Amino acid sequence: MLITAGYLYQLNPQLSLQPSTLIRYNPDQSAIVDISANALIQNRVWTGITYRTNSEIIGMAGWQVSPQLRVTYSFDYPTGDLSSLNSGSHEISLQFDFGYKINTANPRFF
Repeated sequence: MLITAGYLYQLNPQLSLQPSTLIRYNPDQSAIVDISANALIQNRVWTGITYRTNSEIIGMAGWQVSPQLRVTYSFDYPTGDLSSLNSGSHEISLQFDFGYKINTANPRFF
């Protein structure tokens, strides 16, 4: 089961803050909780940090290339028992929003 919650606070026209949490629950394992804080600068650049209760810290940065496309980089770093065996992992993700509506008289010819 996944439970998530968050809110986007508009601090000023150029800066927003987005705290959020994600709870992952599996009856056969212990629950894992992510506590995150992200900043959105000029609705274009994302940066943030996450603490995961299984002893990981995640840093991320993203760029909203267009209204439909976002590119994100993150680095997961273990802080618990596995930190001596693992130096972290890198992740690059692409998010494409297929549901984006364009403002045109005829969507066949945009």
